Amino acid sequence: MHFLKNIYTLLVFLFLTVYVFAQGTNKRQTSTSMELLSMYIPEGYEIYDKEMGDLNLDAYKDYILILEKNWSDDQSNKENTPDWLFIILTGNKDGRFSIAETVTHLVEDMDDSGCPPCAHVRKALQIRKGVFVFTKSTGGSSVALWKQYAFRYSTKDNTWHITWIAIQESNTEFNEDDRPIAVKKEKKRFITSSTLKNKSLRDFNDDDY
Repeated sequence: MHFLKNIYTLLVFLFLTVYVFAQGTNKRQTSTSMELLSMYIPEGYEIYDKEMGDLNLDAYKDYILILEKNWSDDQSNKENTPDWLFIILTGNKDGRFSIAETVTHLVEDMDDSGCPPCAHVRKALQIRKGVFVFTKSTGGSSVALWKQYAFRYSTKDNTWHITWIAIQESNTEFNEDDRPIAVKKEKKRFITSSTLKNKSLRDFNDDDY
């Protein structure tokens, strides 16, 4: 019995040692990754969202960064820069990255009020071997437009092409106390590759759909 208790104590000790080591390693890796990513963030911007995966089928980790303009940063030229940036970083064998794409049209706010703090942009990123899916919702509290885009990597021209878009509008009704009482969602609409004509990420124009 005493022998079994010693074995149990040893196993618990080993488990805690491995767990603490793994946590420390994860923190160091996260810190290192953020330090590397910061090299590719233009001055006056900060990371709004990011996702990691194999975007160009070379087995190296890549990143998608969605950057938001830092409006608290006192810059004289901030009015002349985009509010949002969508950046694709492809990984290299030395652990560093190259900027493969930088676009603005995919993350532009659909609100034409011209007031960046009023922007209602919520999105999600997913990466699956050579494919990334980007989801965003724009609009206000009453009417919101949800869009989802899928892009696939092509080895022919080493870039990503739009394959489909899903669009859905929702309308929220409020009572006198400004509490939501009903949400009506329109039928989801799909736009397929035949209509999209396999446009590249750079040539794709969100305003056309």
